[in-house]
Amino acid sequence: MLVYFIFLNLIFFFKSIKISVIIPIFNAEKYISDCLESIINQTLKDIEIILIDDGSNDKTAKIINKYAKKDKRIIIFRQKNKGAGAARNKGIQISRGEYISFIDSDDMFHYKTLEISYENLIKYNSDIVLFFGRNFKKKQNIKINENIEPFKIKNFTMKGWCCVTWNRVWRASIIKKNNITFGTIKSGEDNIFNAKIFPFLNKIIILDVKLVYHRLVKGSLSSYIENKTLNLYNSIPSIIETWKINNIINVKNSEKIFFALFDFIKFFNKRYKIMFYQYLIKQKLIYNNKFISNAGRFKDFLKKIELETSTL
Repeated sequence: MLVYFIFLNLIFFFKSIKISVIIPIFNAEKYISDCLESIINQTLKDIEIILIDDGSNDKTAKIINKYAKKDKRIIIFRQKNKGAGAARNKGIQISRGEYISFIDSDDMFHYKTLEISYENLIKYNSDIVLFFGRNFKKKQNIKINENIEPFKIKNFTMKGWCCVTWNRVWRASIIKKNNITFGTIKSGEDNIFNAKIFPFLNKIIILDVKLVYHRLVKGSLSSYIENKTLNLYNSIPSIIETWKINNIINVKNSEKIFFALFDFIKFFNKRYKIMFYQYLIKQKLIYNNKFISNAGRFKDFLKKIELETSTL
């Protein structure tokens, strides 16, 4: 009887976590308190807060330990410095929520961000909800509990998909079932995650409202750039391998596949774009007449690429 009671309580505990908030942290003593205050005071209470301390050597550990003692929803995991991508990957592994949200340690959510996101994810049975953000400078005072005006649900367009993951909440099962991971490079790891996951998403909704406050801090994890284009180019095989393993590469998904790839490389310089085109043509699995014929808006562009690169 006791075992059965414990089992029921475990089921209730796991089901009660609606959203796992994953925060990669590295030497964040200046801003982590602001970030955590915005999360622990969310109007949606059924959350877990996963802090991945990525080898901090300042006062970060002391600060987050203090918060963890006050709020049992906080889980702390420490690792040697591996970068934000590896930290987020660890957070995904240990998360238990129905949905997953990522936020940087120097950013903040509006107090209703997770409640509004969860309500609309359930209402529309969506795989992901996107919302907008407000950039602010590090010394600027921001009021994050401001009133939210009525907003509309926007139709998803292919603009604005790329580059960040902190302005959206994801269905956890899609990430875990298909082993969608961040890149482990120092900058651009979000691009890799977004490219990998896009073909697996069936429904995306956009909330026309600003729900995240993005602090512009020089030298933060999100602004660190070192050989970014080269590292992103070298990540293309891992993106395609993720699709191959999960059997997502088929004619039905061709437009999604090509969008994910072209959105991924849109910031490449000319040299790396040419290298990408050459690589794409070598991948006969995703570059053949039958596949291209179903590529929608990308069909003419693909034919142009083939002509341009055939003489290189």
